[in-house]
Amino acid sequence: MTTMDLTGGRFGKLVALRSTNERTSNGRVLWDCRCDCGGFCKITTSRLRNGTTKSCGCLSFRPASGKVTKNRLDLTSSRLKELLSYSEMSGVFTRNANAGGLKSGDRAGWVGKLGYIYLNLDGYKYAAHRLAWLYVYGVWPLFDIDHIDGITSNNSISNLRDVNKSVNLQNQRHAKSNSKSGVIGVNWDAKRLKWFSCIEVNGKTKSLGRHATKEDAANAYLKAKRDLHEGCTI
Repeated sequence: MTTMDLTGGRFGKLVALRSTNERTSNGRVLWDCRCDCGGFCKITTSRLRNGTTKSCGCLSFRPASGKVTKNRLDLTSSRLKELLSYSEMSGVFTRNANAGGLKSGDRAGWVGKLGYIYLNLDGYKYAAHRLAWLYVYGVWPLFDIDHIDGITSNNSISNLRDVNKSVNLQNQRHAKSNSKSGVIGVNWDAKRLKWFSCIEVNGKTKSLGRHATKEDAANAYLKAKRDLHEGCTI
């Protein structure tokens, strides 16, 4: 069967670059495509022609291939540096080549949920903070990447550290959205009409007592956090 030539064709934000030797499980041809955002992906002829897929995934914060990864070990630092440049000071990735409507030097990536920056490379979605680690140190991080200042969009290398999940969680700086007090570690005891604070250590909750003011309860929590949480940076 002759493969329809889509080379150079535009389909939404995608430009078909070349047909590949890869096939889906039902034998459909996959095309290497470049997205206007700078991402790359592999899409079938039918999905391109009928408009089912219009981007690499940047329109919906998910790669069109459906492949989302914490990191793919076959993406090397050398390949990353072919595609992007990274500023250790600003934490910003920029494109190394023109593609679609974007030019070399344009900022790469988009802001996803919780303020994290994401990028699409070679058909996969990556968190920018993990790419930053690979770019600078030449290896993937072993554990979680923690944003030291708590600002998830700040990917300057000095703001990133490779830590286990427990330490990462200990660097929480703000109360959760459903907190009634609005202060981390602090709650209101309606029965005793006092503020109380508590902290989790090694999977167990430790009471820090009840206090007349919210400020006193917050100070008790902060002191305990600095003493008991190695991941604490406040």
